[in-house]
Amino acid sequence: MELFITLWADTLHQRLFLLTLASYASLMLGSRFAYRLCCYDVPALLWRRMLMGLQNRLNRSHRHRKDRRVRGSVVMLLLALAITLLAVPLASATYATRWGWVMELLVLTYLIPLRHAVFPYLEIARALRAKDYQRAVRWLRPHTDRDLEKIDGHTLIRIAIMSLSCSFSRYVVAPTCCYLLCGVIGVLLCRLFSCVVDLFPVSHVRYRSYVAFAYCVDSIVHIIPARLSVLILGFAMWFTPKTSLRKGWNAIMQHDAAASAWGINALPMRMVAYGFDFALGGAGHVGGVAINSEWIGTGKSRLEISDLYRVIVWYGISVFLWIVLLTLAYSTLSASM
Repeated sequence: MELFITLWADTLHQRLFLLTLASYASLMLGSRFAYRLCCYDVPALLWRRMLMGLQNRLNRSHRHRKDRRVRGSVVMLLLALAITLLAVPLASATYATRWGWVMELLVLTYLIPLRHAVFPYLEIARALRAKDYQRAVRWLRPHTDRDLEKIDGHTLIRIAIMSLSCSFSRYVVAPTCCYLLCGVIGVLLCRLFSCVVDLFPVSHVRYRSYVAFAYCVDSIVHIIPARLSVLILGFAMWFTPKTSLRKGWNAIMQHDAAASAWGINALPMRMVAYGFDFALGGAGHVGGVAINSEWIGTGKSRLEISDLYRVIVWYGISVFLWIVLLTLAYSTLSASM
């Protein structure tokens, strides 16, 4: 038992070291060039085209829902197995070779985007300030399940804030927790299921059966990260101007129809809505079908560009606190060994 605890402590110490380095590297590489070439545009475009091709072939509308659910589950299991087989040599190289940790560091820098996750929303704010609504819609479309045609700028900002409020949990905290528990295999699988759920939203009638398995796994993975991220986000709200931490904290302690309707995204969205005095959610269109989602918050719904910048600042403070937390955790573990 003592040997197992010692080995686990050594593994956790090494993972915290690489994770802290990857966090600083992600901040330094958060430029427009790095985003477009190295991080998301090129690799993610190829990955999404492959997933979309499989979906178009296996998720045809004439098939029964049960058949599509089975096909989607089999595809996800095969992809998870393939990624696991690819990740095992990479994880082994970290321990077997002298410079294997560099490869793992590069993978973590790519898969855990601290600064890159907020980059699209900065572009949305710049586009709206220049009154270029088509460019703003282009940047927002991959990050929401809502239809963005025939909506005004205020609604566009509201949808952007709804998406950004969930980014810290989905793209930072959840992959980090999976890496600390399962190493590179965990973070790769976490990003795989998140990518599928983001690309094929379960709110679309066409994708609902096909991604049912992926959505179930993704929801289970985010149970603890969603609640852990709320603690960081709440503490960051304390340093964000024109916010109310008390209202945000009281809101996430409530359980009502709105919280149930939004699932794992309800906690950060409720904190943003009540802490910033916004009204998020509401009616819209998803996949061409009109929906009437529950409103979250009782504040203003006609949001301005300045409101989006305030949420971006809040996200930046959350990332800074997260890096500080990782650094303190690594220093504490190093001192105790």
